[in-house]
Formats: sequence, C-alpha cells, structure tokens
Amino acid sequence: MELINQLKTDAQQALKAGNQVRVRVLRYLISLLEKEAVRQGEGFDQVAALTVLQKEMKQKQEALKIFQQAGRQDLVAEQEEEIKILAQYLPQMMSREEIEVIVRQLIQTENLVDFGQIMKRVMSKLKGKAEGQLVAEVVRQLLA
Repeated sequence: MELINQLKTDAQQALKAGNQVRVRVLRYLISLLEKEAVRQGEGFDQVAALTVLQKEMKQKQEALKIFQQAGRQDLVAEQEEEIKILAQYLPQMMSREEIEVIVRQLIQTENLVDFGQIMKRVMSKLKGKAEGQLVAEVVRQLLA
C-alpha cells in the first residue's frame, strides 16, 4: 500500500534527521495501518487507510481538549505536534459550502426528503472527504 510505504520512507528520513517525535508518531501510524490491513485482508485499500488515520485524528483532538481542560500544557504541546504530523497524511476536508452544493444536488436530482436516505447517499459519495457531523448539520439545515 502506497500510504504505508510513504510513512515508512518519511520515518526513515525523520530518523536520519534525528526528529524523535516524528519517528514515534510515524511508527505508530504504520503499526495502526498494518494491523488494520491484516484484520481486513484483501479489502484494505487507500480509503480504509484514510479512515484509520481520520479515526486517530479524532482521538488525538479529543485528547487535546481533555489535556487543555486539565491544564496540562506539556501534554497539550505534545498532542498538537502529533496532530500536526498526522494532518500531513490526511486529505484536505471539504468546506461547509462544498458539502452544501453536493447535498442540494442530491436532494434535487433524486428528490429525497428523508434524513437517513440523504445521509447514506451523501456519506457514500464523501467518504473520507468530509466529516460526518458537518454533513449531518448541512442536511438538517437544508431539510428545515
């Protein structure tokens, strides 16, 4: 898989450069992806890999909020650095306006009015490109 190979290459470069934080984060991401590849078998592809990375990003952002609330600035700085490294391997997420355009088109072309059906169709189109919570907000807004 090309993403795992890219992470391995970047980890080697970070190791040569002496960037221990980057090496640690990249090795962790490689292990997550390899475990998921073994679990899924032949069905593991680029979309599945991005899903794993997005899940990890959400966990790191939640941890960051908890550390900020607890006043642990040492851990806040560490999480921010890890988030910054992880973000380099995720695609740019779609903006609210871009999501709105796609949802409007779907509602008009397929004449849908049910929240569940709209979400199912939109999320299948936007998998890995948009955050589900934002898509749900847009769909609710357009149905109201």
